[in-house]
Amino acid sequence: MGADEALLVSPEGHVLEGTSTSISWWRGDTLCAPPPGPGLLPGVTRALLGELASEAGHPVVTESATVSDLAKVPVWTLNALHGIRPVTEGLGRFLEADALAAARWQSRLAAVAIPISAASIPLVNT
Repeated sequence: MGADEALLVSPEGHVLEGTSTSISWWRGDTLCAPPPGPGLLPGVTRALLGELASEAGHPVVTESATVSDLAKVPVWTLNALHGIRPVTEGLGRFLEADALAAARWQSRLAAVAIPISAASIPLVNT
């Protein structure tokens, strides 16, 4: 058995991000994510999801969480290529994220996405 993603955790045990994803979770109607700091890269999809959630009236907060904290709430991985992916299993026992909720939020992301064509990417000769 393998894994699709691995979590990066601080020395204090707080979840920071995935190896190629940002991590967000829902605590009731509140969208949560790890606070910015060393070891955490900014995520384009995470920022956009936060804006969309705020516009929809959901509180958006940053807070520290351990793997055991995340085992009790719906967790999503976020990535510019794949968008939102609900975490269905992992270290500890994650609750299955509502796939319909993830799909609804994925549709909101897609509605504001800007397609990139090969013609719009400048090539640099070195």
